[in-house]
This record gives sequence, C-alpha cells and structure tokens, in this order.
Amino acid sequence: MMKIEAGKTYLTKDGRKVKVVATIESDVEFPILAKLETHAVPGEDFVLYSKEGKVRNRNLKDMDIKEEFLTWLNVDVDTPILVSDDGKNWKRAHFKEYIDGDIFAFANGKTSWTATECEFTHWAYAKLKN
Repeated sequence: MMKIEAGKTYLTKDGRKVKVVATIESDVEFPILAKLETHAVPGEDFVLYSKEGKVRNRNLKDMDIKEEFLTWLNVDVDTPILVSDDGKNWKRAHFKEYIDGDIFAFANGKTSWTATECEFTHWAYAKLKN
C-alpha cells in the first residue's frame, strides 16, 4: 500500500492532481485533507481521503488517489521506465527527455551510450519502473 504524505502531490484515477495539505495520526476514517484540482472551473476543492487514498464521497470514485505525481523534469536520462501507446500494454525503455508535456524514450532498449541521435520514440504513456 502506498503511504500518502502531507506536502506531496498525487494523481487521481481520472488524472487530476491532489495536493495533500495535512494528515491526522488517529483512527478517524478519513484522516487526510487535500486540495483537489477541479475541471469544470479552474481551481481547487478541499476533499477528505482515507489512508488508502479513497475519497470520502463514494459517488466520486474516479477521484480516488491512484499514484504519486511524477515530475518528469527531475528524471535522469537513462532511467529505466515503462512506456505504452494505450496505457495497458507496457514495454521497457530508458528515459531520454521531457519536452512540453511529451515523454521520449530511447528506442529498442538503447541508452544515451548506445543510441544514435535519431533512435528515440515519443510515447503516449510512461511511468517509472518500480
């Protein structure tokens, strides 16, 4: 189970950013207070989450926390990642760069040491290999 911590940013199942404002160390059912990015009107709403990342209002299950938000600008070249065109079928690759929201990886298992200038691919989906 992922540990949800104050000060960190996460993504919901529907892709919204959630910034954890505070956590309470007690046995209450929803001890996490977070600011949730809104889509209808630019801004944020406060929401409560369980320790497992479940949103208090179960009618909003798409707003459950899915994973920690990753800032690709801080990922080193050649870091092992998983890439996909459809978000379902994943392939191994090595990170090349992040430009204007687009993620590029070296092609065919290559790295910066083995690839030529044009041996890289843009991917629709990418995540760090755990």
